[in-house]
Amino acid sequence: GSTCLVARTNTYLWMCLFYVLENIPKKFKVAFVSNKSGIERIEDTAYLIIGPRDKIKAKFLKSMKSIEQLSHFVKQVKSSDWGWILQLVISVRPQRILDLCSRIRKQTVPLKRAHIIFSTVHAAKGLEFSHVLLGEDFPLLCSPPSGVTSEDIEEDGEEYFFRRTLSDFRLDHSLGGTLSLKEEVNALYVACTRAKSSVRLNSTLTDLLSVTGLSKYFKGDTIQTTT
Repeated sequence: GSTCLVARTNTYLWMCLFYVLENIPKKFKVAFVSNKSGIERIEDTAYLIIGPRDKIKAKFLKSMKSIEQLSHFVKQVKSSDWGWILQLVISVRPQRILDLCSRIRKQTVPLKRAHIIFSTVHAAKGLEFSHVLLGEDFPLLCSPPSGVTSEDIEEDGEEYFFRRTLSDFRLDHSLGGTLSLKEEVNALYVACTRAKSSVRLNSTLTDLLSVTGLSKYFKGDTIQTTT
């Protein structure tokens, strides 16, 4: 069956894709469900830094004189479309980015032929995969609510989860992000429900199960969604 890594952000998605490509044989095939122009924008940003500029395809980037000008634009207009690409290219290094993008083009196949699929939560809506691996870039949804101890949670058991509302939990933005708690819970729900057979837990879901007292019902780091 199909296996898909579902990430919260584009930056994490591509970092995972790059990591996989550097650690698997070239015969290993991948697919990704995301903005089709993403790879060209990533390459264009790398060319803006190291050249040659005549390889830049996006008209917007051709108008930029330097990566500093692009960075200034991203900060001024708070562009999320170019912001994550800029962050990715700078973090990974331009030449390495171009080398990896070349491999992506050679090893990318249609979804049904891929050994592993990469998708953001947003792009995965409406799709299903046999197995889902949750990315580690979902912000932590909760810590024990104020005034509630671990003993209280253990004593209440499963009733704790159903009696608590979203307002009882805090959202940790240390990994970035500005969405509301309700939106992040919905994103995690969408990611989990893409799986037909199993979900590989991430830190966010593990913490959520722990703080709600539900972790005792699951063993290991994988939840079977079918019996």
